[in-house]
Amino acid sequence: MRRLLLSLVVVTALIVALGAAGCGGAAQTAGLPEADSPDLSPEAILTAAVAASEDMASAQGSFEFTMSFDVDTSQLPEEALGLFGQPMTLAGTFAYGADPQAVDFAISADLLGQAMDMGMKLLDDKAWFRFLDQWYEAPAEMQGLMGDPAAQETQAAELQQMLTDAGIEPLTWLNDLRVVGEESLDGIPVYHLAASPDIAKMMTDLIALMQSEQFMSLLDPTGSTGDLMGAGMLMPGTEEMQEMQTQLASMFEDLTADLWIAKEDSVLRKAAIGARMVPPAGEDAEGLNAIDLAATMLFQEVNQPVTVEPPASALPWSEFEKAMQENPEMFMGGLMGALGGAGAATQTY
Repeated sequence: MRRLLLSLVVVTALIVALGAAGCGGAAQTAGLPEADSPDLSPEAILTAAVAASEDMASAQGSFEFTMSFDVDTSQLPEEALGLFGQPMTLAGTFAYGADPQAVDFAISADLLGQAMDMGMKLLDDKAWFRFLDQWYEAPAEMQGLMGDPAAQETQAAELQQMLTDAGIEPLTWLNDLRVVGEESLDGIPVYHLAASPDIAKMMTDLIALMQSEQFMSLLDPTGSTGDLMGAGMLMPGTEEMQEMQTQLASMFEDLTADLWIAKEDSVLRKAAIGARMVPPAGEDAEGLNAIDLAATMLFQEVNQPVTVEPPASALPWSEFEKAMQENPEMFMGGLMGALGGAGAATQTY
């Protein structure tokens, strides 16, 4: 079961990356072909959506991620019932504006029976985080990084160059790309595209990136999580990922991706990704039959003004650090309890 859970971590990261594949990257075409054009292929529609994403100055919307467990309770050990007995969910809303820079995230999570509410606001060069019901000002060094559009553009350019140098093109992760039909989403005419993600190709590219010191430095410029990642606490090591790569094909019964792209302006309006994972052949999962993943992101109010108000009663970051030192359970008890439960359950297999 431990290998299945580690694979789940990797696949979750890949699903997130796949969701972004339809929203960025190099593009060759600006705008969809005319309605009477002979080239209304799914590749042309998706390429136009990638190009349109580069001009997306603002958007509001919602997202939801659900992880459900298909278990045989008669075989599942008692200590694992709390871990797999109910779905895990992560849902929320977002608003993003580029000029002036403004971001507002509200997140509600239910992990292993532990409910947590979190939030983030970014306005120009100021940033705030919400834990439980209290807002805190982000530390100065983080605010400078998050609130500097030039630095963000530089990072995006560096990432794109890394992908190009490594020969990685996220759009090649989609097999059997096709147009399902023309639909209406919130009153907007859209093309509905569907595809079957290539998990082996995604894994190969992910391993290549994780072996790049430049990429890891871009993800973690301060080096604060480098030791944890190197120790395999946040992500499996390269060797273990390569072992999992050979098993993933048999572990997936289904992996789907659906995109809804506006006909008028080629803007991505909705993305949905689903997957069903089963234990590797020959591995005793002791009651865990499968894990079902579903992720949806909805884009609304695209290129419309976004207003973000600073929190009224934010405390300095030093107060958060002080509270964490005095009573870490106040903030992290639920999450650490969940992780501890997961660790205890996986150690039995």
